[in-house]
Parts: sequence; C-alpha cells; structure tokens
Amino acid sequence: MLRRATPEERKIYYLEEWKPEDLPTFITDSLEMREFGFDYDGSGPRDRYNRFTSVADLEVFLRERAPFSVYNSISYYNEPEKRKGWIKAELVFDIDAKEMAIKTCCLEGQVCEECLENAKKISMEITGILRKNLGLKNIFHVYSGRGYHIRVFDDDLMEQGSEVRAEIFEYVRDRVYTPPELIINPPSIISNMMRETIEKLISSGTRNLENIPGIGFKKSRELYERKDEILDDLDSNKITILKEVLGEKLTESFLNYLYKAQIAILDAKVTVDIKRILRLPSSLHSTVSMKCMLIKDLKSFSPFRDAVPRFMKEKS
Repeated sequence: MLRRATPEERKIYYLEEWKPEDLPTFITDSLEMREFGFDYDGSGPRDRYNRFTSVADLEVFLRERAPFSVYNSISYYNEPEKRKGWIKAELVFDIDAKEMAIKTCCLEGQVCEECLENAKKISMEITGILRKNLGLKNIFHVYSGRGYHIRVFDDDLMEQGSEVRAEIFEYVRDRVYTPPELIINPPSIISNMMRETIEKLISSGTRNLENIPGIGFKKSRELYERKDEILDDLDSNKITILKEVLGEKLTESFLNYLYKAQIAILDAKVTVDIKRILRLPSSLHSTVSMKCMLIKDLKSFSPFRDAVPRFMKEKS
C-alpha cells in the first residue's frame, strides 16, 4: 500500500484535500516565528530559511508548488528567514518505525501495520513517562507518515538547550528499554517494551533468533521451547531461565544486542538538536503517500484508516 506519490497526486492533494484548518494551533499561533523548509523532488529539504507571515500565504504556496515534502522548525526565531534570534524550541521525540532493527513482521527498512502499531506503543510509553515522571503537560502527538512525533510545549522546558534535552532523552530511553546492566544486576524493573521485545522475538520461532550473534540454531530452539518459563521469569524481573539456556556471558551479549537494536527507533539527534525541522502536520509524506497529521487520540489512532489521502483510497 505504501508507495511514492506522483507529482499529479501531490497537486491533487494540496488543491483538493489539504485545508488550512488541518494545521495545528501550535503552528498557526507561532507561524511567523518558524522557519519552513521544502523538498520538491525527494532529495531532501534544500529550500530552507523560508518565512510565512500568514496562513493564507502558506496556503497559496502549497497549492501552487505542491512540494514533495514540507517541514517546519521546532524553534521559534525573531528572524526565522535567517535562522537568527533563537527564542525557544519544542522538545521532540521521533519514533520512526522504519528504523526498527528487530522485526518479526516485515523486512528491515520497510514499514507495515504491525511495526507502526509497535511505534505507537512506544509513543504511549514515552508520553506516560513524560507526564508521570517529569510532570510535563503540554504534549501533542503527530503522525509523521512512517512513525510518530511527540512535541512538548511546556514553557520552562522549551527554553532549555541541548545538554538538558540530551539528559531527558537518556532518562526516557532507559525507562522505555531497560539497559542490560540493570537487568543483569537485579533488583530492577524490566520495562514493558523490553519484555515485549524479548517475548516477540522468542515467540516468533528459531529463524529470527539464530541470526543473533552467538545464538545459533541449538540455543534458539531451546529459547523457543522454554519461552513460557522465560516470560514468567521476566514478569518477576528475573532472567534465571535465560541464563540457564545461554549462560552468563551470552545472556549479557544477547541483552546488549536487543537494547542497541531497539533504541535505534528513537532518534537522539532529533531530541537534542534545537534547530531541527520536522514534517509539517497536514502535509503529505510523498515517499509513502500518507498524511502527516495531528492526532487527537493516540490510543484509538490507526494510520491505515485515518492518515490515508483520498487519492490512495480512490485507487485501492
């Protein structure tokens, strides 16, 4: 279903489907302070340092040019057309389903319904940590076309630089996916996402397991056969059975492999970089022909139901 949009389809989208009302208020209320970037052919946002003083001006531009991709800065500037006079920036988490390194659904680098659902679960986990642990409140979710953007607007946080943002990223990451050293040295709580990763992998059969360095066919078969014991163990924050099957050293290596592979879905550079640009909510992700859009209810959101442009529905 996911495919590249043609220039004609992009034109149809911006002329017939795109509406100014689909822009989130967090964009329209700060429009004049944001830098805009455009990609016209799929080679990247080479046209940057653009400023719009009204939604009407942006509307005219999009309808006339029908760009391949549209981006806006997470930062507010006094002079966005020069990227000067930095005021503040959103705190952003980028969860890209394409970057999932361990898959039991589709090929590496591809995106399907199952891995998008997994990306949504991670987004919900991160949001829970931001709200409960860090007390943040002004949080929005955007479907990016191949994943999710979490955009945070709490005032005190927006004024912080890259160092604080890096600390927040590491704090959140290590609660979404428990670091191996904490699993190996109890008592620590194994996170839901880490447990789910292990469960999916050992329940998917031997093929995915035996490709992990050091595992091989014999141990992958034993992991699969003892999966229920291993998962019961994990529920009690134990890895006793895992160590029985793999031994101390290989268990550590296995957990390190899982941790490094899974955290790849979280892009630290996006969170840390205060001059980052993101896909504009309401724009078309032309690589996959999906709408980037503000999500009203993350839990009930379904990209293959809610983010498919009309030109794709009409051809299906």
